[in-house]
Amino acid sequence: GNVELLAGDTVVLAKERCEFLAGLTNTNAEAIWQWGFIERVSTGLLLTQLGFEDEGIATLEVADRLSKSK
Repeated sequence: GNVELLAGDTVVLAKERCEFLAGLTNTNAEAIWQWGFIERVSTGLLLTQLGFEDEGIATLEVADRLSKSK
């Protein structure tokens, strides 16, 4: 979740999650990373629109940190 990703090194933790999922699914970790980033942005925007501003802002903050990693 957002709490763990925001409390630690967001990029390192997210990359570890992508590698873990890639191993479980025999999928490319970069593809998982890209999908996860897009999902965070869309989910953050939706949560904010629905009135869950704190969670939406946290989700967008994670996406912002991830966007600066490449």
